[in-house]
Amino acid sequence: MCRTALVCLALLVCAAGGESTTTDTRTAAGADTQFMSLDDVKPGMMGKARTVFSGTRPEEFDVEILGVIRNWRPGGNLILGRASGARIEHLGIAAGMSGTPVYIDGRLVGAMAFAWPFAKEPIAGITPIQEMLDVSRRTAGERSEPGIGFSPRGPDSGNAGMKEIDTPIMVAGLHPAVVGLMKGELAKYNMVVAQSGTEAQGDAGTLMAGGALAAQLVSGDAVVSAIGTVTYVDGKDLLGFGHGLFSGGTVDVPMSSAQIHAVLPSLLNSMKLGSPSGILGTITGDGEAGVAGVIGRMPDLIPVEVIVRAGGAPAATFRFKVIRHRLFTPSLVAWTAASSALTAAGSVGELTVRMSVSVELGGTEAERRAVQFEHLFFSVSSAAPLTEFLGGVVDAIMNNEFENTRMMGVKCELSLVRERRVAVIDEVYVLADEVHPGEAVTLAVKLRPYRGRAFTKHLSLRLPEGLSGESVSFKVCSAPEMRKWEQLSTSRRPVPQNLEQLLGQIESAGRGNVVECAAYVESREAAVEGETFPSVPESLSRVIRSSRRAGGMSETSIAVVSGTSWETEYVVEGCQTGSAKLREQKVRR
Repeated sequence: MCRTALVCLALLVCAAGGESTTTDTRTAAGADTQFMSLDDVKPGMMGKARTVFSGTRPEEFDVEILGVIRNWRPGGNLILGRASGARIEHLGIAAGMSGTPVYIDGRLVGAMAFAWPFAKEPIAGITPIQEMLDVSRRTAGERSEPGIGFSPRGPDSGNAGMKEIDTPIMVAGLHPAVVGLMKGELAKYNMVVAQSGTEAQGDAGTLMAGGALAAQLVSGDAVVSAIGTVTYVDGKDLLGFGHGLFSGGTVDVPMSSAQIHAVLPSLLNSMKLGSPSGILGTITGDGEAGVAGVIGRMPDLIPVEVIVRAGGAPAATFRFKVIRHRLFTPSLVAWTAASSALTAAGSVGELTVRMSVSVELGGTEAERRAVQFEHLFFSVSSAAPLTEFLGGVVDAIMNNEFENTRMMGVKCELSLVRERRVAVIDEVYVLADEVHPGEAVTLAVKLRPYRGRAFTKHLSLRLPEGLSGESVSFKVCSAPEMRKWEQLSTSRRPVPQNLEQLLGQIESAGRGNVVECAAYVESREAAVEGETFPSVPESLSRVIRSSRRAGGMSETSIAVVSGTSWETEYVVEGCQTGSAKLREQKVRR
């Protein structure tokens, strides 16, 4: 049955008398012989469930129906079942069993999707199959950007500790320090991270009901896969998990079968360990009741290339493909780049990292353009600085509020030096006690390198003609610190009002090795629709101050009048200030 027929079947069974039912046959006429209606599910019924405990072959175990909870969430029903059998009683409801199909008298009832931590018996919440078919129906005509509408589901549904069965995230080829970052970030999405193998060995290339299902978030030189269970296969169409993977509506995630190496027993939460096979299709729909996929359809992925130069060693190149998802892509790109850097470095420790990033945007060849970024930072046994910067850049582009930017690829070049190239701005002073408008001013900036001798650099900047006031102040900071100061204290970096302004701010984002100097005076300065205007007239100033919504306008009491910068060989830290009296402009003869 094709996906269109699967959707039609969902509509037919929904019209069959209040509660929707579904079938596992090839025709709608067999709906009430192969799928069981929720109305027919009664306490005390005995059924069979199928899941993989080892290898690729599903195994059966018994399930006793305890009851049906109707409308436990808006539009959602839940079947309670107690599992039994030697394996399941020893392991409990394990992470990775999401989607395990449950049959009564050979008729498909639904999929295991919920459990209770520390439960004394293996009791599961079963998502009715008709609600899973609704996922396919609801997402069949959607054209939304992958990731829209997704939000963390949290560790607890609030129903006496009931929660979605955790989703194991199998990681292969990523540095352990990065895996540690992933564990903390993904825990809030009911995902449990564990390290496993890159790809299944032997025959793991078939998707079948009860078989292991892998949603591959990253492929290439590293593999990151979410492991669940296939609930139902009908020709090229597939349903699985029994709860949302991202609950993001329309998605584009590679799917494959998986080989289960073992199930790790735990009093808190047993977990399947597995490795995915090659990509067999694409998960296209993702709702609260499960995921829908199409076998044979290839996904649209974002290529990521990372080139790392560490010391005098030859450059190492790493290539990945990540899913196109507005919330997860930024983290996946950042994690792969950070892992590449730490892997090429050979060991953790003190690292100074220079990063150059190119993000290619656009659809057609004519529309394509590259946005460039550079950054220098220092880290001690941590991938956090790299992931924070790179992830923030990708997130800002993918989730901008102005237009849909299609990301075509990311290239990241990293140069690593195994030492602490850090310097602190120790002192700043103006060489002249008095300065004049229209003339150059020289500042002495003293830098103190880590375990090195302090040195002084002279910076020169010209004050604008016509400048008035009693004094002029000078702020000298590392570029990242200057960005923060400008955002908080001035209108120099106003809120962007279009994509071009946003990209301009990202492209000019402060690099960690740049010292910046800003000359500023007390003056009314305004930002209007993303552009800065100094010396605002009193009439406009009153409008800005009195209006609750000034149409994208804001005002500050500090106006930056001049600036300069200096690119150093160090990651610069700190800020210092200086000032000088402002005298009347000299008359030129």
